[in-house]
Amino acid sequence: MRRQVHRFLLWLWKVAPFPLWARRLFLGLIAHRFLIGALAIIEDEAGRVLLVKHTYRVQRPWGLPGGWIKSAETVEQGLAREVLEETGLEVEVGRVLGICPGPYGELVIVFACRATGGRLAPAQVEVSEVGYFQHDRPPPMEAVYQSVLALWQAQSASPRP
Repeated sequence: MRRQVHRFLLWLWKVAPFPLWARRLFLGLIAHRFLIGALAIIEDEAGRVLLVKHTYRVQRPWGLPGGWIKSAETVEQGLAREVLEETGLEVEVGRVLGICPGPYGELVIVFACRATGGRLAPAQVEVSEVGYFQHDRPPPMEAVYQSVLALWQAQSASPRP
């Protein structure tokens, strides 16, 4: 029975002239939902990576700038917004460096970014400090950030085709 219903719905989707808003509504009702996060790898002229100290993390407060993507924005727009909110920097979001699972079951997309403006300053509410660190000597941070930095270092060290 379930298979017949599925076939019928697929047929209906194909032949019925539903407007885009109705298709989006339908997909929003039946599709699985999950969180998407984005992280930025931003280097300074000396090759150090930008890290932020989160006020809400106790054991390992340092991490990469970034955060949750809102439903009305692209991943790139959301990451640029989060970096600006946390660090005061405007960034150009570049290529995807990797995709990994986050600590809350979310999907995390890691981007190479380049600072294009703004003034480096912590957000105060969720970030108490910002700073550039050597890749091999980061401050205490969560495992997901350590993994991302290791992946990025490995990519940076390998030759590109």
